[in-house]
Amino acid sequence: MVGANPASVSRSRPQLVALLLLLLINVDSIKQVLAAGRPSGSNEAGLRGIFEATASSSSQLVLHHRAVLSAAAAAQAQLQQQPSKTAAAAAAADDPDDADAGSDVPDLPAAVPAAVACELIRLLDYSGKPCGPGSKFTQWFQGTSRSGCRINAASLAAVLRVTSSTPQTAARALELAKASSDVFGSCGVPPALAVAVPQNLSCSFAAGPLVGSGNGSGSGSGSPEMPKTAVKAGGQVAAPLQRIGVGVDGQVADLSRIADEQQVTVAVVDSGIDRTHPDLNVVGGKSWVTPASALFPNDTDWGVDYYAHGTQVAGIIAARNNGARFVGISPGAPLFALKVFNGNGKGSWSSIFQAIEWVIAEGRQQYNIRVVNLSLEISPLGNIDPNEPGYNEVYTMACGLVARADAAGVLVVVSAANNGISLRTSFPAVCQSTAAVTALNYDVSKPLDSSNYLEAAANDTEKAHIFAAPGSNIPTTQPMDYGSQTDDPNDIGTYYISGTSAAAPFVAGVAANCLMSGACAPSSSGSDIISKLQEVARERAVQQPASGFSGDPMTLNADFAGRYYGYLVWSKW
Repeated sequence: MVGANPASVSRSRPQLVALLLLLLINVDSIKQVLAAGRPSGSNEAGLRGIFEATASSSSQLVLHHRAVLSAAAAAQAQLQQQPSKTAAAAAAADDPDDADAGSDVPDLPAAVPAAVACELIRLLDYSGKPCGPGSKFTQWFQGTSRSGCRINAASLAAVLRVTSSTPQTAARALELAKASSDVFGSCGVPPALAVAVPQNLSCSFAAGPLVGSGNGSGSGSGSPEMPKTAVKAGGQVAAPLQRIGVGVDGQVADLSRIADEQQVTVAVVDSGIDRTHPDLNVVGGKSWVTPASALFPNDTDWGVDYYAHGTQVAGIIAARNNGARFVGISPGAPLFALKVFNGNGKGSWSSIFQAIEWVIAEGRQQYNIRVVNLSLEISPLGNIDPNEPGYNEVYTMACGLVARADAAGVLVVVSAANNGISLRTSFPAVCQSTAAVTALNYDVSKPLDSSNYLEAAANDTEKAHIFAAPGSNIPTTQPMDYGSQTDDPNDIGTYYISGTSAAAPFVAGVAANCLMSGACAPSSSGSDIISKLQEVARERAVQQPASGFSGDPMTLNADFAGRYYGYLVWSKW
């Protein structure tokens, strides 16, 4: 449904039941615990139905494991012929609200060993995405505890790779292989209905290989990070990317260590993306170029990019670390081509709007599109003086659309345009729900003269969505059949792009990493992501003044008086 926020969560108390056991016990004991944890008067089929209803109706789920702890305590007490459980444990079992309050360690019957208490006391917030026929079911893929410990399929897989490396750990590897499906279920089958997770799968395992111990809330607690790997021989990170923190230590993001379900897709609204380019992970596309507007054979095909602009933008965002050419900001991130320009770079504003509408209505759910890059200015909507008649109507139409994308959890990143004037005249860059990006020179020392800007007298709210990024001679991908721009055969598939069109994908790539690292919460709106990127950009500017540029908010320069270009974006993750 257009405008709906798929990250919204609806929960009812009967669904907040703890069934994920973090201790290897025998099958009979599991049955005892499950039986003790059932709602009064329900049978096993009814319990399974509750979970399936929850998994089908929401993209998030909270499981309160203290209730199960009480059930486990009761089962252990019965097995050891204890007369009853303690009053505190009984209260926790009878009142889920009480079980959710106070200490993480409620009182336990003496019959429950300390190891059981240690492993069973968890509260996990599960994240999932639609799956199955008609996207009517849910596949859960990650659980986060209150302390920030994150358990996910990728971390289990990482442990599996380590533990299966020696014969002595073969049995442990088999446990972990099975645990991944046990913890997260499968499409339509919720977690915690199978056997227990290995008891020594602790936060150190779950957090380390993926994102550190941060809680992913964007609040600054913890230190979420992308998993990293060395830049492969033959590849390189261009100097402008290093200026925003990419590859400065010879390490770049390693998306192979992030579960597919957690990977964020970036949509490029442009002239298409060359689907044959070996450096790009193009997972799909749609085209609004009609046969009537097509100029060349297959010009309506989203995977054919005669104009090359979309392929160039895509490479800055996500060119692979494959040892061939230049590496992008989020190497190998899934890309989705939304083709609105024909082979001459011409298109209609209505096609651009339809592309954004499609992301809100379908792309967000079906492909996990969380970031949309628009390295464009919508003409004839662009360059309208705010004092002209009709400006407010245009503002309402264009900015209302991106505001709905924002509410749907999609960040729209746009170029500020290249007219050297106020971006108040440029749509959709003027829209405050977008991340509008100005352009800097190659060594990132000052703004490009051609870059649009915001007036320095603008208020803080207006400035809050403006970023600066490199935008001069940025090496990136281009369609493979374009040959070499430099007459060097080694440069086939490479192009050097300039302007705010080159600057916007810097922010798009950083935003994707923010989401995949957990620094930007899965439930973030577009504005939430903007706020997080602004927070870390200011953090770096304050802590490392030399990292900025002449004319940034920390460095006044008479040459740029009266102009606001924003803080330099920082790829912190």
